[in-house]
Amino acid sequence: MTAVWFNAYSVITEMSGISKSDIGNSIASEGLTITDLSNDPAAFGSESFDYEGNKTTNLEIIRKGVLTGLLHNNRTAAKFGTVSTGHAVGNWLRPRPRHIAIGTGHLPSDVEAIAAEVGNGVIITNNWYTRFQNVKDGLFSTVIRDAAFLVRNGRLSARLRGLRIADSFRILLRNFMDSSKEAKPVHWWDSPLPGTAPYVLVKDLNLSKG
Repeated sequence: MTAVWFNAYSVITEMSGISKSDIGNSIASEGLTITDLSNDPAAFGSESFDYEGNKTTNLEIIRKGVLTGLLHNNRTAAKFGTVSTGHAVGNWLRPRPRHIAIGTGHLPSDVEAIAAEVGNGVIITNNWYTRFQNVKDGLFSTVIRDAAFLVRNGRLSARLRGLRIADSFRILLRNFMDSSKEAKPVHWWDSPLPGTAPYVLVKDLNLSKG
């Protein structure tokens, strides 16, 4: 969803849930920072130059909940009266990120230690088949796979099966609470955009049967 909402082309064509006026304003929880590492040699998928010959940049998209930047190519930059951020990738029409990194926080990185911090809730370790019912509103659903655990009184009390997350990207941004101190690389067939992600704590996540 980051690739769709935070590029200038989607904003211009009104396919994004944000607008130009949101730049500089809070759109997420204060604890959330999201960066595209297009120019980080250590980040899988990074490049030195984009398809238009512009130097790529590590672009901070959200800083502590505030929308700080959009992804631009030459054409969208001209529309916004700014310069390209070096994100002409693929078909060039829609700027897109190369490696999304979610900022680390204060939670432990061990599942059992996270359970102790959470107290009561659900720990989800993986999801796939993420599909969007309404991209502009950010409505999506995704199937929970591998290990998911019910947490009661700070302990892993049961393994959960057959669950689905059905929620809104906009709500996830606002309900983000914290993330773990350690982040790990994520890239596989159902997650074609490489990333570096910690565990994240989200309140009031909407779960349903898969």
